[in-house]
Amino acid sequence: MQPSHTLAKSESLRRLKRQGLKLFAWVKTLPGTPSKL
Repeated sequence: MQPSHTLAKSESLRRLKRQGLKLFAWVKTLPGTPSKL
């Protein structure tokens, strides 16, 4: 596996995680969402 490929993979993972956090924050703003989520 080339280092460049691993770098791109980690970058995409980081982007995915950021999107997930955004989604998580949005879900928490929805009414009726349990706060323990």
